Amino acid sequence: MLDNDRMRINHLFAVITLIALVFLGVIAGAAMMYFEVGAYQLLRNPFIAAEALLGAEARSDDIDMGFTGAKPVSPFDASLAPVRDKLVGVTRYDSATAYEGFTLYSTKEDAPIINLVNMRGERVHQWRISAEKLRASGMELGRLTDRQLNVIAHVFPNGDVSAVLTAKGNTPWGVGLVKLDKDSNMLWAFAEPVHHDHDIGPDGKIYTLGHFVQFESKEGLEKIEVPFLDDTVVVLSESGEKLQEFSILDAIRDSEFQSVLRYANPVSYNGDLLHANAIQYLTKEQLTGLPKVPPGALLISLRNLDTLIMVNPETEKVVWAVRGGWHLQHDPDMLPNGDIMLFDNQGDLSANAKGSRVIQFDPVTMEQTWVFPEGESEQLYSAVKSSQQRLSNGNTLITESNNGRILEVTPNKVVVWEFYIPERKTSKTKVDEVFSKVVDAQRFASEFFSFEFNHH
Repeated sequence: MLDNDRMRINHLFAVITLIALVFLGVIAGAAMMYFEVGAYQLLRNPFIAAEALLGAEARSDDIDMGFTGAKPVSPFDASLAPVRDKLVGVTRYDSATAYEGFTLYSTKEDAPIINLVNMRGERVHQWRISAEKLRASGMELGRLTDRQLNVIAHVFPNGDVSAVLTAKGNTPWGVGLVKLDKDSNMLWAFAEPVHHDHDIGPDGKIYTLGHFVQFESKEGLEKIEVPFLDDTVVVLSESGEKLQEFSILDAIRDSEFQSVLRYANPVSYNGDLLHANAIQYLTKEQLTGLPKVPPGALLISLRNLDTLIMVNPETEKVVWAVRGGWHLQHDPDMLPNGDIMLFDNQGDLSANAKGSRVIQFDPVTMEQTWVFPEGESEQLYSAVKSSQQRLSNGNTLITESNNGRILEVTPNKVVVWEFYIPERKTSKTKVDEVFSKVVDAQRFASEFFSFEFNHH
C-alpha cells in the first residue's frame, strides 16, 4: 500500500514538474518575442504563421462577408454591410443607346461561377469551377472550400475561358490559373499562387500576378520587416507553362522609380506591401504619348501604394510610375487614345464625397478627362474590388462589386443599362439584411462568340 502511495506521489510530482517547465518555457518565449532577444528570430516566423492560422480560423464563419457592402468604410474594415439596393435583374435599359451584346460576370454561390447574360439579364451560358476539380488537377488547396474562391475570367470566341483563382482568408491568397472549355471541362491548370488578374498578349502569352512569402531580407530593402509578401509578374505560355517570373519589388528597386517604395509600410498588415491587383499588356498604339515606354510593357496597379507602374518584362525594371488623386484603386485600363481609366474605390476627398468613382486621366498631363459619377444624381460605392470597361461605342461598363450591380454609362454620364445580379445571400442573424458581390464584368458584342450557348 505504501509503495502504491509513493508511486502516485512520484507521478503527481512528475506531472507538476512538466507543467511548470512548459509554463516557464511559454513565459520565456513570450519574453523573447516581446523584447526581441535570444531566439526571437527562430520563434518569430512560426509565431506569425500560427497567428495567421488562428486568425483565419476565427474568421471562418464570416469569411464571405469581409469587405462587403455598398457604404463607405475604412480601408480595412471587414464589418458586415448589406447591399445598398435590394433590386434584382435589369432595372434600366435604353436599347437605342446601350451597347448591344452579352455580359460576362463572375460571382460565387456554392462554387466560383462565371455567367453570360443577355441584355434582359437572362442567363444564356454558365461555367462552374469546383474545389474538387481543382484538387483533381493537382492544385494544393489545403482547407480551402468552394465558397472561399474568387474568380476573374477571360473568355475566348469558342467558349474557352481562362480564370485566375484567389482565396479569401489566406495569406498568400493566390490559388492558381485554369483554362476550361465551354462545358467547364478542365483543359489545363497552373498550380502556383497567381492571383487577382491576367491579360493575354498578341502572341498568346498569359501575363498574371504571383506572390510568395519572403522570409529573408532583400538587398536594398533591409528596412522592410520580414516576413513579407513578395509580389511577382508571371508569364505563361498558351498551354499554361511558366516562361518567366520576376519580383515587382526588385523591378522597382532596380529602376529610377525606386522612391515609390517610400510609400510602402515596412511593417504592413500581413506583410502586404504592394497588393498588386491588376495587369495589362500594352501595345505600341496605346503608348504613343509615352515614347520611353516600350511596346509589350505591363501596366500594373499597386493598391496599397495608390500607385500605377509600367514594367518592361525584358529588362524586368519599372519604366514609368505615377500616383494621383485616387486611393486603393482597381482595374486600371490604358485606352486606345492613351488615357488611363481606373476604379477609384476610396479616393474622393471632396466635401460631399459619398463613395467611389471611375476616373479617366491623361498619363502625360495628369488631367482628368472623365469622371463618373459627378454630383448626387448617381451613387457608386465599393470598398474593394470593382472594375470598368470602355466599350467601342464610347459607353463605359462599370462593375460595382459590393452592391452586386453592373451599369452602363454614356459619355454624358447617363445610365442606359443597369443590372443587379440575382445571386444574393441573406444574413444569418437578420432576415432583412441581404449581401451580394459581383467580382468582375465585361461586355461582348453578339458576333464575338462562335459557340452554342448551353442556356442553363
